[in-house]
Amino acid sequence: MLILDLPTDGSSAMGFTDDGLSRLFEKPRFIRLDQRVQGLLDFAAHELTRPSRLEGPLNWHLGGVLLHTLHDRLFSLPAQVRQPHSLDLSRLDAYIRQRLDQPVSVAEMAAQVHISPSHFHTLFRKRAGQSPHQYLLGARVEEAVRLICHSALPLSEVASRCGFSSQSALTHAVRQRCGLTPGKLRVNGGY
Repeated sequence: MLILDLPTDGSSAMGFTDDGLSRLFEKPRFIRLDQRVQGLLDFAAHELTRPSRLEGPLNWHLGGVLLHTLHDRLFSLPAQVRQPHSLDLSRLDAYIRQRLDQPVSVAEMAAQVHISPSHFHTLFRKRAGQSPHQYLLGARVEEAVRLICHSALPLSEVASRCGFSSQSALTHAVRQRCGLTPGKLRVNGGY
């Protein structure tokens, strides 16, 4: 979390009116810090904590540089990265499907759309109508049903490929979602 202590009377001097920096303060915003921004923040923190630098023009200049950098990162990025309100579910689907056999955390999914995990969880619920965990489980079951019905893989292998800890966990999830056990699905060729 970044907290900047800015003078209220210096807004025009720092370029809020001329450069549109006031947009930064219209609402809470989330930004993924890349190495360059993190490096700038580390430099500013180091310089500003030196006793000889506590007052003076360096504070003003570093504050301006930080604000302009944040403004550029937030408003110069492509729309899909800048506006997390339009979550790209197809991008998340591709990410999830490539990792069905692995644990996938909410933080990892949030990183794919460049927002914080807590903000992602809220936006995801609004967009998908379910939690990220429920969505992930649905993708796992969907792939498991496909493999059960269209392959001769042992159920333990299907469970492993779809990220279930055991054949029992697979059976429970499939029965919960489909109303049939994996064995009956395989015999019936689907549901």
